[in-house]
Amino acid sequence: MLRYIFGIIAFALALWAASAQAQSNEFVYSEDTLGAHEPRQFVSDDANLALHLHQGAANAATRARYVRAEAQYPNAQSCLKPDGHPEGAFDLTQVNWAALNTDESVEVCMFRLLNLVGTDQLVPYFENLGFTVSAIPPYEQIIAYDPVQRRTVTNYSAGVSRDRSLFGKADIQALFGRTIFPHSASIGLVISENALVQIHFGLNTL
Repeated sequence: MLRYIFGIIAFALALWAASAQAQSNEFVYSEDTLGAHEPRQFVSDDANLALHLHQGAANAATRARYVRAEAQYPNAQSCLKPDGHPEGAFDLTQVNWAALNTDESVEVCMFRLLNLVGTDQLVPYFENLGFTVSAIPPYEQIIAYDPVQRRTVTNYSAGVSRDRSLFGKADIQALFGRTIFPHSASIGLVISENALVQIHFGLNTL
């Protein structure tokens, strides 16, 4: 009887592993594809880019932190683990969470990776990383003031609790090592016209 039960458990785990691998393969890109991709600029005066809408973006010290993060992570590859990828390719789900030890580095790297996989893949990509994703129905928002620009935007929130990460993607645990009594992590994203126009990472404590 025990052998039968263990057999069922082993079979279920094998199916889960195969499913996880299949999902991960959706985000495997060849070295040539990544090499030909021109990274969008995060720190920019362009109203369509992420830092323009970021709280405190006009502050020189805030801007300097993002400039450093962008220099440290100049492309999608730099945000990934150095190993564990298929030969001649990169698995974009292999995020090097342990190296992303500032809010700015998380935001810059998610900006890099999402601009590569595309906003239409935002939900499956974050779910593959171990996050739960929710969205607010589209509405009109001012995204720039000089001149005033109004756009229809969709807000997404990708979150993961520390308890949930213990049983999911273990690598995400690295996100919780920077604060005392962390409870969850969340990434807020604003999409307009199929472009990422704002991103914000935060840690929530007990």
